[in-house]
Amino acid sequence: MKNNCILLSHVFIRTGEEYKIKIVEKTVDTFTRLNPDAYIILTGHGLQPNVETKNKVNFLHWKDKIIEEDIDSGHPHLVHLGYEHAREMGFTHAFKSRADCPSIVPDICNFMHNILKKERTEIVVTEMTSLKKLFIGDLFIYGKLNPLIKAWSRWDCSHSGLQNFANNWMEDHNLARNSLTNLDPPTYWKKLVFETMSFRDMKDFGCINIADFWHLFKNVDILQVENWANFLWGVKPGYPIQNTQEEFYKIKNG
Repeated sequence: MKNNCILLSHVFIRTGEEYKIKIVEKTVDTFTRLNPDAYIILTGHGLQPNVETKNKVNFLHWKDKIIEEDIDSGHPHLVHLGYEHAREMGFTHAFKSRADCPSIVPDICNFMHNILKKERTEIVVTEMTSLKKLFIGDLFIYGKLNPLIKAWSRWDCSHSGLQNFANNWMEDHNLARNSLTNLDPPTYWKKLVFETMSFRDMKDFGCINIADFWHLFKNVDILQVENWANFLWGVKPGYPIQNTQEEFYKIKNG
């Protein structure tokens, strides 16, 4: 088992959005300080990261031309490429986050891996994963690389990453998929989720949404922030929280 790998993706930078270059820099800097032994992969598109960022990652794949179809659909081409590189480097597992959302959890890969070992599952997911809709959260994940690579190997970018990931996950576990327009899960959905996924609230992932709170964080050391729970990805209104960790395990163990 070789799991100390972090993949950062889901970021594009257009002309006029140069501030995002500093957001990516701060994200990478935070991950490297809290995970000094991790192998860090950065993928994205648009304007290039700065030299300081490039020097801090172990592998960079950044396209100058923005892949427009990937936006709002899980950035599948770049995520798949990053996962493939991780496997080529001998990793068996990886932690994935947005390149604008640093996790303040130290040694995040081993923290997540202990969850998998304890619960004997394949991936750890967040509250974007649903029991009532056919969604798997595609932004923040820790898990085995082989099933993740397989799931990201084909994607319909006219639909969200949530829908693509969920349908591919069913198909890759020898279950019939839905039409991507049908969000009603089949009867076997819950069983698959409970058998293959561990569930944690975003506070356990500790991923701070510095993009939406950049006016507060641009001149601040992320590791000095108190009450960081107020700035996690998902605290803003409209975030699609599907279940809480408490609800998930109450149903699973009920």
